[in-house]
Amino acid sequence: MNFFKAATILFRIYLHSKDIDLDFPSVRVTNGLDEIAVTGHEVSLDQDFYIVHMAEHMEEGDSYVLYVEFVSPLAKDKLVGFYRTKYKDPETGEEKVFKEFRNN
Repeated sequence: MNFFKAATILFRIYLHSKDIDLDFPSVRVTNGLDEIAVTGHEVSLDQDFYIVHMAEHMEEGDSYVLYVEFVSPLAKDKLVGFYRTKYKDPETGEEKVFKEFRNN
């Protein structure tokens, strides 16, 4: 499970959602202990954003978990955006980071 930290006080979470079929009833937000009520969903087709509206705001610097089920095609020719991958080098144990920007 991956946590994310709130950069500012927000009542919404924005996700890039190009070509992603989201299962809205599955969406849950927690602070690691308590669930934060999701009050609505919004899809911005012109900007490819999915927006989660919450009953309570996230506190700046606190950690949260967003859970959402989705289906998305793995089409290499349609990848757009910034991709970051990290792995541990098996020989040195050092963490390596690979970054790529795609604009198809």
